[in-house]
Amino acid sequence: MLAALIISLTLPCMMVAQPSPLEILGNDHAAPAAPTLEPEQSRTSLVFRADDTLKVLLGHIATYQYGQSRAALAELDEFIRHAGSSPPARKNLESSFLEFLGSNATLAGKQFICQRIAQIGTEASVPRLMSMLAESATYDMALSALELIGGDTVSTTLMKASRSASGRSLVGIIGVFGNRRVPGAIPLLAPLVTSGDSMVSHAALSALGKIGTPAALEVLERANTSVAPVLRNYLLAATLVCAERLLQDGHKEQAVKVYRRLNAPGEPLPVRVAALRGIATTDPSNAASLITGILRSKDTELHAAAVQIVKDIRGIEDIRSVARIFPNLSSEGQIQLLAALSHHQDSELLQVAVRASSSTNSDVQSAAFRALGAMGDVSVVPLLVQAAATSAGSVKKEARSGLYDLHSPGVDEAIVHAVAGSRSDEKVELIKAIGERKTKSALDLVLQSTKDASTLVRIECAKVLRSLAGPEQLPAMVKLLMRKVDDTEQREFETAVIATARRIPDAARQDEALLAAYPSAKNQTTKVSFIYVLGKIGAPTSLPQLRKALAERDAEVRLAAIRALSEWPTGEPYADLWNVVKSAKAQTHRTLALRGAVRLIGLDDKRSPDESVRLYRDAMKIAPNTDELKLLLSAVGEARSHAAFRLAAGYLKDENVHKEAEVAVVKIGEGIVGTSGAAVAPVLKEVVQSSKNEDVVRRARRMLQELIRKGEYHE
Repeated sequence: MLAALIISLTLPCMMVAQPSPLEILGNDHAAPAAPTLEPEQSRTSLVFRADDTLKVLLGHIATYQYGQSRAALAELDEFIRHAGSSPPARKNLESSFLEFLGSNATLAGKQFICQRIAQIGTEASVPRLMSMLAESATYDMALSALELIGGDTVSTTLMKASRSASGRSLVGIIGVFGNRRVPGAIPLLAPLVTSGDSMVSHAALSALGKIGTPAALEVLERANTSVAPVLRNYLLAATLVCAERLLQDGHKEQAVKVYRRLNAPGEPLPVRVAALRGIATTDPSNAASLITGILRSKDTELHAAAVQIVKDIRGIEDIRSVARIFPNLSSEGQIQLLAALSHHQDSELLQVAVRASSSTNSDVQSAAFRALGAMGDVSVVPLLVQAAATSAGSVKKEARSGLYDLHSPGVDEAIVHAVAGSRSDEKVELIKAIGERKTKSALDLVLQSTKDASTLVRIECAKVLRSLAGPEQLPAMVKLLMRKVDDTEQREFETAVIATARRIPDAARQDEALLAAYPSAKNQTTKVSFIYVLGKIGAPTSLPQLRKALAERDAEVRLAAIRALSEWPTGEPYADLWNVVKSAKAQTHRTLALRGAVRLIGLDDKRSPDESVRLYRDAMKIAPNTDELKLLLSAVGEARSHAAFRLAAGYLKDENVHKEAEVAVVKIGEGIVGTSGAAVAPVLKEVVQSSKNEDVVRRARRMLQELIRKGEYHE
């Protein structure tokens, strides 16, 4: 600690053990250190050392400026903390702080000390702080400290000072009256409400509201007829605050009167809303009748606010009484009330939402289904399912969401039970709900439903299996790939099998179910489907089966195997695809195999860059057309080697692929320019001079400029 260090440096000759912070601060109850001096001498020395430490710290703070190190400030806070509640220590600190404020210390230092006086200061600090109010530079810091010091002296002194203050100074003092809730300041504030200075009037109104006594309310109510129109909103806000304070202090009747007066038509809507909430809070037993009365009235601007208060009513019978006027409300009122009712679980309220779900207004219907999702129980499942199946637009969306959101006991079981006897469109919604609610216990039912006569039901089952199924369901799902269905449905089940297999942590087991079932795949469609799925899973144990498929007699099966291997996650099948490139009779097979082989070259990180380039070159020699050559140049551009750079540069003059060659040259050059500047510079210069691609030219020129800057190239 800095304090301990200062102590040890300032009194090197003191032959006493290191004291605790409480000893330094003069705490008579602290256990004394083992002294070598007489007891009285030791105590005197410790007090001296505390004073000396404090002086050193304050000396540092006296020169403190904003933005500088706060080490000394932090150490003083530690010093204050150790003072605790010791009256002698706190008195000593306060005295030192007041002396500091009278010095030539920096404003930043004085502000820090004023903040600490606010924590420990007593009425003894008032004279010094009051003197600081005379200077604009220290006014705010002194007033902030005065506001937090206890005792009547501050209030009395500030009331005297307010009589001669004006403008900004008076506004600050008035603010303290309000924050300290000084009843004695009310006679001073009363005439200021109609001051010619609007800032002073505003401050006076605000302070009266915060003081919040019956006398303060009387002044505010008198001001209703005298306050300037521009200050009326401030008056209303202050009156609301005053009512709240009155209520807190036990003046309930006066608070209610204020709220009722401010809730009158003609007052600003925000004020009326706040007053209405105040009435409901103050008199909860009559809140329901109040809200009902408003909702029955033509005072439509308060309807929304009244409905919002419903969710705060605690008595269920009171809420029911409000809900009974639901049919008499406008559509907007019904929507708002449904939202409020949704916070409560009650059978009568639930029926309000159920009846509203058959409204002819689609917005009310949507609100009803939204409410049912929050407050409904198992009884509303059929209603939500039917609406989800037969409605459209926002109503359908909210009915579905309501079904997914239901959280009462038995809902999952009810959804599962309803599947068997439902129409196809309802089954779709029920199975969709099983997926959205993540009801894994229903997976057996979902698998059974994959045999449903409806294609839409079967497709929805596939989607649910895709998100929820696990290894236990995978063998049955694989068998579903052997059925004869349309392409859309087949793709959904293939996707479901792929997603489920990928969730198996052990990659070597992801394809077990597929490989076990593959021998049973007798027709072309099934084999192609299996091969597609095996390729997407990408488990290493599938490679032998896919290699066998390359030798199948059926051309479509061989083509599926080429596609699967071309998308393999590693470069391992490169040789298999290259063999197809060289030996296949069908041009389509050779072309697809070539593309796949080119892709796999870049996936083998164990192969040297030069070896990869050699493979690219071999592929370019047999590229069947310009499109394939462009594809190869794009792949070469991903290689970062001199050999790749030279290979791409060799095609710069080929009018069919020179654009792709330029891009490849620049991309490779950016990767090797740092080590091969002299070798790449001439080619880059050629690109700058001949290319019409602005981006390519910019990147090539930037590399040349960097080489020139380093002295590695001279034009």
